[in-house]
Amino acid sequence: MRATNLNYKLYQAAFVASLCVVLVAAGRVVVSSFSLTLLLLAVSSVTALFLLARTRPALPLTTAFFALAFIPVYWVPYEDHIFPDPGVMIMFIVVVGAAANALLLSRRVTLSSMDVLIGLFFVASLASVVLGIRKRGDLTTNLLQWLVPYIAARYLVGGRVSYTSFARIFCAAALLMLPFVFVESATGFNPFHELVVQPGLGEVWGHEIFRDGQPRAAASFGHPIALSMFLVAAAILAFVLAFHTEVARRRGAWLAGSGLLVVGAALTFSRTGWIMLLAALICGVLAVVSNPALRAIRTRVVWVSSAAAIAIGLAMVFSASANESILSVFGSDHEAATSAQARENILAASNQYLSWFGRETDTLREVGIKSVDNTYVYLTLQWGVVAAALFALMAVPMVVYLVRQRRQLSMDGALVVVALASLIGLIFVAPITQEQNVVFMLLGAASAVLVRASRRRA
Repeated sequence: MRATNLNYKLYQAAFVASLCVVLVAAGRVVVSSFSLTLLLLAVSSVTALFLLARTRPALPLTTAFFALAFIPVYWVPYEDHIFPDPGVMIMFIVVVGAAANALLLSRRVTLSSMDVLIGLFFVASLASVVLGIRKRGDLTTNLLQWLVPYIAARYLVGGRVSYTSFARIFCAAALLMLPFVFVESATGFNPFHELVVQPGLGEVWGHEIFRDGQPRAAASFGHPIALSMFLVAAAILAFVLAFHTEVARRRGAWLAGSGLLVVGAALTFSRTGWIMLLAALICGVLAVVSNPALRAIRTRVVWVSSAAAIAIGLAMVFSASANESILSVFGSDHEAATSAQARENILAASNQYLSWFGRETDTLREVGIKSVDNTYVYLTLQWGVVAAALFALMAVPMVVYLVRQRRQLSMDGALVVVALASLIGLIFVAPITQEQNVVFMLLGAASAVLVRASRRRA
């Protein structure tokens, strides 16, 4: 026991030292050029994180998540996207360390249906590169930005890091973000904009955004939609955490935190957050209704809702009038109407430029669209119908899991609800800034839940 405690203290000391080194190294990258000293500092930091990730992955995972949340993409001091954001880099080290530990212990890996789908998704993306349609660097970026967070959460959450601990880490980061959100909404000042290192990314993500003359809070996430998705996901987890504590004072604190997070999301003036909240409510109802007498009704609701969603999707693709009517739900004000018109143009572009494995040219500029506010259309245009379909199908196993729930919503079920709501939210935003990393972390956590559920049924 003493030896174990001593090892843990040594690992803690190594982690604190490595974190300090990382901060010093990061500052040095900003103010000076590459040097041998910096290389030695980086190697020592990576080594310490690797050793800690093998035995105590919760602490470096927490550091990675906080770095992901609080370091804006325009602060990253290097322009080559071969190196992702610092939070993702720490996650990569955690993944390598955890994988090495699994190999040394000869642990058996069980794949979920979501694991298979995301594997096929990247195989389809690789096909686009092999066919010469997309560049190899594009695939490398996606592997680092998407697959690394997914694997980190998939391997650690539910095993080395409990569902409750992961939810608390998530909520703690979001709650610490709220003061910046409130200050930005009240004064229009965003302190993260002072951290712009890359002028190009700063022009895109490092400026204030307004709606009807009111500043829309974005904090470190670079865009109000990305921040609203993060805060709403945390609000849902905080709400569920409130009912998984026996201490009344803590329950009240979590409920208050959930309410504050919803207020913070409202200050982004983003409709995507409210859509996520509605989707989570519907998914939660599916999971909570556990009365066997209501299972038939619940199943019918799922099938009818799925059929309606498919019908609406087909109508939006093949009918211009249906496009205009359906997209009018985004509001009647000028900005919302412009947003709806842009999405209608995007759908028209995807119809015109459909391809199995994406397009080589920038199809968006050809049709006069500057951005794609829809992840699925973005994937269709850039990586093809196959990749987009495989990514969208990841929602199916989560819906099946929620329908099969025979008990009240637990912490693991809440992670599935949040991941599914995030997939729905991606209909209204492209994979941008840290939002894409957070979403793939949630998908990895949901996959871990599905694996454990399949083991219980077996």
